Amino acid sequence: MKQRLVKDDIWCLVSCHWFEKWTKFIDIALKAGTDGCNKSSHPGPVTNFTLIKFINFQAPKLKKDLAENLDYKLIPEIGWDLLIQWYGISEKSMRLS
Repeated sequence: MKQRLVKDDIWCLVSCHWFEKWTKFIDIALKAGTDGCNKSSHPGPVTNFTLIKFINFQAPKLKKDLAENLDYKLIPEIGWDLLIQWYGISEKSMRLS
């Protein structure tokens, strides 16, 4: 389902690196007809550290020159919330919206 960006909606960035691991995990689960419990393909907690420049942890900045679908995917806030609920979030990551 494609959703359009609407003014005042909240969309979140997810690292393409993690998102690709997640889509492979889901694809394997769907093909196998399982719930995706294969530990070797599990994507682990959501991580966006590849998108963040850490000057210090109190004031992380988004890296410059990031490109949609190359460096990150945009997902609606509800999608982000579900991913965090299902997979958790890594210590060095945060919601980027």
